[in-house]
Amino acid sequence: MDLTVQHLRCFVAVAEELNFTRAARRLHLSPSTVSEQITLLERRLGRPLFVRTPRTVQPTAAAGELLPLAHRAVTAMDQVVTWATGPDTASTVVVGVMASSEQFRALLAGARSTAPGVDWRIRQLGFEPPYDALLRRDLDAAVLAEIGPARRIAGIVAHDLWQERLVVVAHENHPLVERRRLRLGDLAAESLICGPHGLENEQWFAAILALIPGTPKVLATATNLEELVEMCAAGIGIAVSPASVIQMFPRPGLAFVPLHEAPPATLRLHVRRDDPARTVAVLVDRARELFS
Repeated sequence: MDLTVQHLRCFVAVAEELNFTRAARRLHLSPSTVSEQITLLERRLGRPLFVRTPRTVQPTAAAGELLPLAHRAVTAMDQVVTWATGPDTASTVVVGVMASSEQFRALLAGARSTAPGVDWRIRQLGFEPPYDALLRRDLDAAVLAEIGPARRIAGIVAHDLWQERLVVVAHENHPLVERRRLRLGDLAAESLICGPHGLENEQWFAAILALIPGTPKVLATATNLEELVEMCAAGIGIAVSPASVIQMFPRPGLAFVPLHEAPPATLRLHVRRDDPARTVAVLVDRARELFS
């Protein structure tokens, strides 16, 4: 049976994302390539792994049995590659971020100038926490906006970078925009756009909702910041975001209103606690130099 690690990487990505487009984005491949790899894997295993419809991708029982085995195989191959290239080097560093900003660009530019021979890559993150991707080494670092103290995650260490004030994102004709200055209590009767499993995202959506008095209506439909902003621009609901969203998503019909009497968002750099690569240490050192 001729299986490759690439077959298993594609399988793991699809099994976890349950979406071929997101899996392809995660692997830096085209959706058609990922689909071909899954088809080849199913053919060589002699059993279906996913039930596909135009709107959904559901794993079969065989996929559930294969997933932990595939994880171990992919991890073992990554360890071989790490051993072969040396314990303290990394030719590629993948940094995940939900939205760029001037500060984030300065961080990457500083790291690149310090380690110019490294292939620095940026991966767009959705609202799902990236901790598993870090531990699997799909990511080497992730910059996240969080409310409150850093969450304790086994195997992950977080470094505070900078803080940003919060703003409310809404359609320019939304009644809240007329006030030009908002407080948390002003959001109590609004429809808030969150990410998937928003109430389980302790460091952002759940933290925001805990600050708002009453019980606002939650629309847990956006999977990433781009979708969230577009839904606000369409007048579907409002959202709370770090102020860098103003630079990153200037859109016709969209307004950003400062949210007063609210804690700031803290942008944090998350890396593996036991990562021996000097290039990841370079990123952490540049963060300390820029934001300490």
